[in-house]
Amino acid sequence: MSLESGHYLKHKNPYFRVCTSLVLLALLLGLAACATVQEASPQAHLFSRSMLNVHHPALVASLLPPPAPPEIDDLPPTQVQTPQRIERSQQIAQKSPAQSPKVKTPTTTKRKRRAAQTISKPKPKRRLAAAIRAPSRQVEVLKSAQRLAGLRMAQSQDFIRHVLRVNDVQVKASDRSEIAERLLNKLRRQKRFKKRGTPAPGDFVFFEQTRSGYAPGVPSLVGIVDHVDRHGTIHFFAQVGEVVDRSVVTPKRPKHRRDGRTARVLNSYVRTKSSSDAQKTEYLAGELLLGYGKL
Repeated sequence: MSLESGHYLKHKNPYFRVCTSLVLLALLLGLAACATVQEASPQAHLFSRSMLNVHHPALVASLLPPPAPPEIDDLPPTQVQTPQRIERSQQIAQKSPAQSPKVKTPTTTKRKRRAAQTISKPKPKRRLAAAIRAPSRQVEVLKSAQRLAGLRMAQSQDFIRHVLRVNDVQVKASDRSEIAERLLNKLRRQKRFKKRGTPAPGDFVFFEQTRSGYAPGVPSLVGIVDHVDRHGTIHFFAQVGEVVDRSVVTPKRPKHRRDGRTARVLNSYVRTKSSSDAQKTEYLAGELLLGYGKL
């Protein structure tokens, strides 16, 4: 049944003809509406959605429409380049750093006076710290004594003889038993001996009557001061017997072996007990302390 022949108009059923006419009318109206919409709105994209899956940024950028430049109304006020702002920026660029205006900070009268005082008074030179300075003679004496700690000496006074020889201290003695006495006499002549006070690390500490056969006031034992603790106890190295060991002496409490409250050792034994000793013989370091000497 074709349109050219016109047989559909001669159909016997009138309802069929009405329905066919309505369908044809709807198709014509739809085609007219599509043509109108296509003319009113231009195409936004000239490619299909499947082309977006191709990973070619240059191709996609060439197919997309160029972005429209922003209007002046859409920009913030600081980004709008007016003729006045352009001229001002050119003037600032032409100015040299020497011609730029200096901002003066308000200062009070007291600040000005302090600044003038600091400029007029020269700053004192700082003293070098003890760690930066060259090692003193006391430090070298202490190091030489620490190296011998725990060693057994062959004869008496070998410890102090070694310390003096290593540190180039000349002490003339015909007998090794006279070394302590000659060292004390040398320090007394140089006014470097004192009976009281607080010694420094590396100083000599002298004791009397640590052996039998020495008169009172004659040193028979010499130690090297290690340090002085917060209780006033002096820690020193000395050769008591044959072994070089660390000993302690507390001048403020010379007759106490230990502290009764803390059981801390206050004075070491610097004389060995013997059956030939007298009844009132003293053995503690505090009782036999003679004084301190410094090189």
